[in-house]
Amino acid sequence: MAEIYYRAKKLDGKIDRSTIYRVLDVLVELGIVNCSEDLNGNRVYELVKEQPHHHLVCKLCGEDTEIDNQVIEEFYQNLQTTYYYEVEMDHLIVFGVCPEC
Repeated sequence: MAEIYYRAKKLDGKIDRSTIYRVLDVLVELGIVNCSEDLNGNRVYELVKEQPHHHLVCKLCGEDTEIDNQVIEEFYQNLQTTYYYEVEMDHLIVFGVCPEC
């Protein structure tokens, strides 16, 4: 969020944080932007892609690896079969420790 605010502030010095939050909330509601949380609980925004995608993030070094959607689809199918939930998530972040760490 801070990065978005500072970039917008460069374009228009009068813009404030509340405007950025409101616009981001609308973009999330419209399905244009995904909102997730990082390890520190900060909101992370990302443009929605054509295909759902997911991330595997190292808690130690921050390495971010994109997870193939097919792997997650199988996981979602398993959840639906086992727990009878219809999963409605197209962006998942999984935290762990990478092989290098």
